[in-house]
Amino acid sequence: MNRIGHMVAAAALAGCAAMAPAPVPTQIAKFDLAPSGTLRVAVFTANPVIGTRDASGELRGTTVLLGKDLAASAGVPVKYVEYTVLAKMVEDAKAWDVAVVAFDPARRNMLDFAPPHMVMDRVQFCLALPKGRSNALDYVGTFVEHAKNSGAVARAIEQSGLRGVSVAPAAK
Repeated sequence: MNRIGHMVAAAALAGCAAMAPAPVPTQIAKFDLAPSGTLRVAVFTANPVIGTRDASGELRGTTVLLGKDLAASAGVPVKYVEYTVLAKMVEDAKAWDVAVVAFDPARRNMLDFAPPHMVMDRVQFCLALPKGRSNALDYVGTFVEHAKNSGAVARAIEQSGLRGVSVAPAAK
């Protein structure tokens, strides 16, 4: 094969690698992630980086888009639960399965955090789960890295119209 043929083949392989399918959870992780059979995604609408309500009343934002992708990868339906007060959302952690929050070590007594997927002004935003769902947390961590590498996080940021927000670096 000539040099141009090698370059075309390498580009085709790189394109295929970028389109790798989302990870699929084990049955245990799937149950741990959505014990009711539906992924309940908490959407904090007081922070536009996390979520909003548009003029028609529809929930929008990065949490909605990533929650939809996470539910699809796990093969479960999604239900959004809106919160306008962060303390109430954290307090209600048993009423939802996953949320996006700014990482705060003080919340570790109630929440477990996946690796950050977005950064704004040195604030790291993470998918958080109610404490004690270790199988789901492992899967969500894998999902987050896939979402960052596949461009899903960048697309969610762009579709949400956010400025000054970037994809977090890969987890180490």
